Amino acid sequence: MNNPDAIFDALLKKRFPSVKIDSPIYISFKNYLKTRYRKFSTIDTLAFPNMQIDFDKLYEPLTLIQGGNKYKIDNSNGFHNLLLNHQRIIIEDTAGMGKSTVVKKIFNLFVEKAIDMAYLVELRHINKDNTIIQEIQRQVNQNEENGLEATTIINILKSGGSLIIFDGYDEIPNSNRNFTTKNLHEFIDICAGNFLIIASRSEPSLQSYGTFLKARINPLKNEEAFALLHRYDAYSYRPIAAMLISKILDDNDHTISEYLRNPLLVSLLFKSFDYKKDIPLKKTLFYRQIYDAVFEAHDLTKEGYYRREKYSQLHSDDFEKVLRYLAFLSAKENKVEYSIDYLHKLLNIILAKIPNLSFKPKDFIDDLLETVPLFKREGTDIKWSHKSLQDYFAAKFLYLDANNDQEPLLNKIYHHPRREQFNNLIDLFYELEPKVFECTFLYWFCLEFEVFANKYINILSDIPLEMRKDRIGKLFYKTNKVVVIDSEFNGDENKVFKVLLKEDLISLEDYKECKVYFFSLPNDLTLVSLINQQMKNTGLLKIIMKQYPKMLSFINNQPPNVILENVYLEHDKVYSYDFKEDNLLNTKNNFLYFNQLVNSDFVYNYDAIIDKLNEIRQIVSGRDTEYLYDFT
Repeated sequence: MNNPDAIFDALLKKRFPSVKIDSPIYISFKNYLKTRYRKFSTIDTLAFPNMQIDFDKLYEPLTLIQGGNKYKIDNSNGFHNLLLNHQRIIIEDTAGMGKSTVVKKIFNLFVEKAIDMAYLVELRHINKDNTIIQEIQRQVNQNEENGLEATTIINILKSGGSLIIFDGYDEIPNSNRNFTTKNLHEFIDICAGNFLIIASRSEPSLQSYGTFLKARINPLKNEEAFALLHRYDAYSYRPIAAMLISKILDDNDHTISEYLRNPLLVSLLFKSFDYKKDIPLKKTLFYRQIYDAVFEAHDLTKEGYYRREKYSQLHSDDFEKVLRYLAFLSAKENKVEYSIDYLHKLLNIILAKIPNLSFKPKDFIDDLLETVPLFKREGTDIKWSHKSLQDYFAAKFLYLDANNDQEPLLNKIYHHPRREQFNNLIDLFYELEPKVFECTFLYWFCLEFEVFANKYINILSDIPLEMRKDRIGKLFYKTNKVVVIDSEFNGDENKVFKVLLKEDLISLEDYKECKVYFFSLPNDLTLVSLINQQMKNTGLLKIIMKQYPKMLSFINNQPPNVILENVYLEHDKVYSYDFKEDNLLNTKNNFLYFNQLVNSDFVYNYDAIIDKLNEIRQIVSGRDTEYLYDFT
């Protein structure tokens, strides 16, 4: 931005038309805009640690997808059109897709175009001692004691029109989660007239924000990934983008193509290739090479390689071991940012657990920030440079250090009420130890399916067995309902939900995330099929989809061509899918019809899951190793 002062003045005069430029409000907000805009105009990255780089020089424009619409987040009006069409948005995506990057870009664009005031709150900072209002007040006042009162900030926010971004919903520490989510709901109710964005990895509790529409980040196309590599080249002592791109095109490996879709993995690819001149085929190898490059103090902005002496005097293996303990101990609390005192406390715990290591916590912290810069300063605290690094080292802790505690700890993660916070960790653990993954996570998943299946497989014995298996596969982790309504509502989901909610025919929880299909019936009636996939296993499910595809059948997600002329259901009564004999969905005539109406993205394959479970049972019991002892 050529003349930021002029933009800030234009924005403030538009926002506070009757306020003089020498008033406390004007001065406070102008200083606030200067500070926040400057903060979000630079970026630090794993490829160039301890460097503040111009954001726009490294930013390859990302695209948000909401429904069937795409909004490019660049200097065009894509971001503004998105906000105008959807005042409340959740940007939900996986690790490394650029959620924090894109919301910072949206913040700066909102300011650059002088639309209105913008605020960005990192939710991990919110707790009983620092509410959302207090955090915004602290940002505006820049910690000055004689700044604007909270009531002034609240009144400005209540007037609406501003952009308020809540980043890192998935990074809220477990100890603060109940308070922070309640505080966020209260804030949204109070400040309803603003543009609101929440950015997060996948979280079941995001469903409670029913007035928000979900968007995701479009994976990078190859040409966008290559353009990003060239952007990194501009800061590297030795340009390598052309050589790397040539190798990618020559190898034509599907795994590499998948990595190119993720902005973080593109940056890791750049750094790891410069360090070893090869392309790792696993994400865990990416992170390993990044660690090696950083520990060896390989600086891409300088010629050659050099080793900086470590304050802690630890060699690479011991330093990594401490990192693994640190990552796991903090990951289970869902903390990525720490006070110096808290970090000292963790490191002292680790010292007691690894008696053959000796170092001073202060020296180790200095290493994390300077000589092995995997962490960065965030005000008075320090944090992992990216949460994915914490996931990687925590996964390696479970792989290498947990020993006899490995299975109990994995079981704790599997049954954790917020297992989604470990999705990336589970994915990385699968790469490191697929056999243990099968004998734990996959085994427990198959056991859950078997328990569910055994409840129902012998009920409704007059229904053919294969149809019962199909129904079980379609009901596992799903809530499916049908209701007959007047045909005037056919095709209008909003009207249908309003009627159902008003008449208490469906709960708000069922409303969220539902897929809806309409089917015409005789006598001016319409049958509505509501399918709610309960995604409490998103991380595990993605691994199953990729590594164990026989356990799932994918369907086209289009309304089935089913003629329902001979189906009778009561008007305005919601029927839930189950195996009860008195349920009209389960009569001989209706069972097959309604099986076909369950049309979500995939169906669990009964026989394949039970077969896999029996196979794993052989491994768990040790019988699959008997051949090793046959010396005849």
